[in-house]
Amino acid sequence: MLTWQWVNTHATKLSTQWAGRFWYSFYERGADMREFAIVAVAYIARRAPETLRKLPESKITDILLLELQHRPWLLVLDGLERILTAYHRSDAAQARDNTVEDNIVINGGKPTDCIRPKDDDLLRRLVKAGEGSD
Repeated sequence: MLTWQWVNTHATKLSTQWAGRFWYSFYERGADMREFAIVAVAYIARRAPETLRKLPESKITDILLLELQHRPWLLVLDGLERILTAYHRSDAAQARDNTVEDNIVINGGKPTDCIRPKDDDLLRRLVKAGEGSD
């Protein structure tokens, strides 16, 4: 709720000239990075989501990144922690962050790793999209 408030009241006052703002919630059933990319491309590029769902995930990612390189958008990924391995456990709500992080590192991972390796790649590329290259 705090993020929603910030996006709707404070983000509009920043000097960045976004082409638009896009909110995506990972709290919804079926929400994952592939679906995020589909819905984001559909919204940003005004394309039918049904046609995008037929494309390979890599193609959808490429389209999204190309759109973001042409025009800056504020993307809000609410509940992103749900796709991280750190929170992919039955006691995630009760587990202490340092305990979760220690267990992941012991098992050879990082706290920022995604459940699906393809999601790691998409997130890395999204972060760099504003730099003009993916």
